Amino acid sequence: MDLKYKHVEAALVDVVGVKPKAIGAFRGRLRHLRKLGLPQLQASGSGKHLIYTQRQALEMLVAIQLEKLGHKPEGAVKLSLSIVRQSPFGQYESKDCYILPDPPSEDSDRYRMMFGANDVCEFLAFSPEVFTLVNISALIRKLNVALDRSLKLA
Repeated sequence: MDLKYKHVEAALVDVVGVKPKAIGAFRGRLRHLRKLGLPQLQASGSGKHLIYTQRQALEMLVAIQLEKLGHKPEGAVKLSLSIVRQSPFGQYESKDCYILPDPPSEDSDRYRMMFGANDVCEFLAFSPEVFTLVNISALIRKLNVALDRSLKLA
């Protein structure tokens, strides 16, 4: 699937639920992530469109979600790259992939990865009182639907 920036942006706007009047600010957030190295793209040369992968679109989506949870952009980029690199693209043995990132802080770059509801339930038995859980597999499903929709509209 050859994805141009316009496809990725449209899909992210869809998944994140950006309102039309907030698209300018959202584009600014995406530009800031790009300046921080997310996604990692090859130089395309003059006049050529950059091609994005689904994985790169997911890296951007995960970073945006982490920012919404209070992580600073630099930390969100670092976490996102690691999470997407380590997680399966979809499910693992028919189980959703869940991420439990450490609370936002200056040196917060750790997270726990779990697969399936049973792992999550086991964690809950011994978990702290407050935590954040991100279903990476659900994000992938939503992103894929939104990417398909953006390709059809193009």
